[in-house]
Amino acid sequence: MKRILFILTALLCFAFLGNAQNLTISSGGQTGTSGTNWSTSGTKQVTINVRGEANISVALFETYLNQGKDVTVISEGEILLDGSISKNGLSTDSKLSFISTNGKIILGEHAKLSSSAGKLNLLCKTGQDIDAALGSEISTNGGDIRLQA
Repeated sequence: MKRILFILTALLCFAFLGNAQNLTISSGGQTGTSGTNWSTSGTKQVTINVRGEANISVALFETYLNQGKDVTVISEGEILLDGSISKNGLSTDSKLSFISTNGKIILGEHAKLSSSAGKLNLLCKTGQDIDAALGSEISTNGGDIRLQA
C-alpha cells in the first residue's frame, strides 16, 4: 500500500512539474505582438497574456513604455525578469505591472528597471513570494512601487 501511494505521489509531482507555466523576460526573448505561449492586446493599456513556458524580450516592454503606454503581464506561473527594462522615451508616466496568479515574481541578478523620462509606476502582484536577487535594481524616477504578495 505504501509503495502504491509513493508511486501515485511521484506521478502527481512529475505531472505538476511537467506543466510549468513560467515566463522569462530577457534580452534573448521573443518580440512582436505574439509568440510561443503569449500574446498582446490593447492599445494605450497593453496586456501580455502568458499561457505556458515563454521567453519575451525586454525590448518589447521598452518599446511600449517609451511610447507612453502602460504594460500589464498576466501569467499563471512564475515570472522571472532577467534583463534590463529602461523607459527613456516620452516623458509621460507609465505603469508596468507583473501579475502572477500562481507563481513567484523574481527579479534576477541582472534585472534592472529604470526610467529617465517620466515616472515608472511598478506593481508586482502574486499569491506567492516576490524575490529580488542581490544586484537587481529598481529606479522609477519618482514613480510608485507596489509589492503585493
